[in-house]
Amino acid sequence: MFPFPLTRDHGKGRLGKLPLFSDRNRGMPPKKRFTQRVLVFTIGSLALVFLALTLNFLRREYQLLEQGMRDKLLHIAATAAQSISGEEHEQIRGPEDPAFLKFRSLLRRIKRANHLKTELYTLARDPENPRMTRFVVMTNEKPFFGDRYPETDGLWRAFESGKPQTSAPYADKHGSWVSAYAPIKSKDGRVVAVLEVDQRESHLAALIYREGWQAFLFSLAILGIALPFVIRFGNSLTRPIKDLCRMTRRIQNGKPFEALPESKILEIHELQLALSKLAHVLRDREQLIQEKLQTLEETDVLRRNLITVVSHELKTPLTGIVAAAEFLATIELNEEERLEFTQDLLLQSHSMAAILDRLIQFSALQARPLPHQLEDIPLPRAVEDSLESLKQEVSQGHFEIGLMGLDGLWIRGEESRIRRALLEVLKNALEHSAHSRKIQIEAHQNGSSIELRIRDQGTGISDETLESAFAPLSQDGNLLVGKKAGLGMGLPLAKLSLEGIDASLEVESTGPKGTTILIRFVAGTPLLHAPSIAGESKKKPAL
Repeated sequence: MFPFPLTRDHGKGRLGKLPLFSDRNRGMPPKKRFTQRVLVFTIGSLALVFLALTLNFLRREYQLLEQGMRDKLLHIAATAAQSISGEEHEQIRGPEDPAFLKFRSLLRRIKRANHLKTELYTLARDPENPRMTRFVVMTNEKPFFGDRYPETDGLWRAFESGKPQTSAPYADKHGSWVSAYAPIKSKDGRVVAVLEVDQRESHLAALIYREGWQAFLFSLAILGIALPFVIRFGNSLTRPIKDLCRMTRRIQNGKPFEALPESKILEIHELQLALSKLAHVLRDREQLIQEKLQTLEETDVLRRNLITVVSHELKTPLTGIVAAAEFLATIELNEEERLEFTQDLLLQSHSMAAILDRLIQFSALQARPLPHQLEDIPLPRAVEDSLESLKQEVSQGHFEIGLMGLDGLWIRGEESRIRRALLEVLKNALEHSAHSRKIQIEAHQNGSSIELRIRDQGTGISDETLESAFAPLSQDGNLLVGKKAGLGMGLPLAKLSLEGIDASLEVESTGPKGTTILIRFVAGTPLLHAPSIAGESKKKPAL
């Protein structure tokens, strides 16, 4: 559709200079496709959302598992501490003490019953150092009775408050732990020792790892279910953009514009409207350019025809003028011969002047297409004046002019143009009448229009040249061979003279027996006290 690509480096035309890209972006490599960005962004956002949900789930799960582990250890410690007598515990003096063996056996049963993998201990405060404690009973195979151990925050709180306590995860030289502490009391309520139950933090991490894998697989399944919907949603966003890009490429490559499906997204819909308007503007511009190109081609053809026709038409009178002038200048002639050559000079000069006059009139009519004023004109007078201008041609050719139906008809228009049109049509009929010398002029009123027909019995207009009969400088037959090719300005000049006064000219019929030219005028209004017009005659002899 568009004969040129809408790129910046196209030719030197106005469209080729459109700043499609700013100077800042010119020369940069092509960016990623918008559709890919939308899909990647959408899928990435969804993945980040699921990742955030998974991490939040793991954090909550960790807190719950940690709290559950503390509660379990606290329950084990509290239950075990209540099973130990404070007075007996105070009497333990070594690993061979019966109370030691008794309580170690008790603690081992509690360990097995609760599936603990770490050891249980009882610790008493060191009387020599209040911030240190000493191991008393432990479930280990190799006892370390009396070894010192720093008093942790959980131990201190259990000793001071006399209530079971738990600790946050902490680390020492043996690893990371979560611990619970329960006070061992005497009958009088005095805290004599504290029972400690430990669990390695790695056990909590293993539980979190297992729960995390379950959460990850669950999130992955949800992501797999949601992915088709995400892709569909992304396509619903990017499909209008793809349509816009495709249509932009079609316009850029000069292909026809096609309607776009209306988008429900306001911004994309506005882009579609803008692109549609742009396409229509470009289409109108292209049509205007094509019309201008066609006009230039027609003008070029007209120029070539003008040069050919005018040179041919001027050659004959110019040759006669040169020959007559040479005879007058070089040969002694008598008075009669000198008069004959002088008359020939005048005749050829008048012929050249007539050709130039028609060209000037045609140019003037093109420059001033609208009339100055319209008036009501009697049709008989306009026809009589035109025939009077052709009096010499009618007389020399012995033509017989027939008039019919002209009386009482008035037409509206510009008189000078009407006379010019009638003169050109009548002159064309006289020039192309062959053996027959009869020309019929008929008129009648048809509603609000007057139809005037000028019919000759000449050679007619061939079918090949009928369409171009009103084109300037068009001629039927070979220009250089025809006997009376003429300038080819008669009918075009007549048609151009009638433009702007609501009149029209057309070839009604043609053929080997002559041509009928139909002229339609707007019916005029007879003027009051109008001067009388000569009556019509069925046949008008040679004037």
